[in-house]
Amino acid sequence: MKVKQQIRLKELQLQRAQAAFDESLDEMGRIWHARLSSKAALALSFSGGWLIGWWRWRKRARHSPLPARAVLRDKLGLPPHWLGHYLIWPFLLGTAHDYLLSRRPTRK
Repeated sequence: MKVKQQIRLKELQLQRAQAAFDESLDEMGRIWHARLSSKAALALSFSGGWLIGWWRWRKRARHSPLPARAVLRDKLGLPPHWLGHYLIWPFLLGTAHDYLLSRRPTRK
């Protein structure tokens, strides 16, 4: 009789441990998704800023009667607002996004 109770107790403990393990795996998946989506948004905004800057440069260079040396300087130099547009704002927006995701209530 006592052996049957011990077996039942161990089976219940095993079921609870399995449920806790599954729950922790689900939570880890949600955390990874939140972190990767935030980093992906940061990377997309950074590359989008570079793409828009390159497109504007190409448009301006086509219509500009500047000598080749000035065009090369324009091409290799960064605009004066590059720090804010390409680094600071995407970083601040990504950080704010991470903060909001960490404070968001769960479904449980």
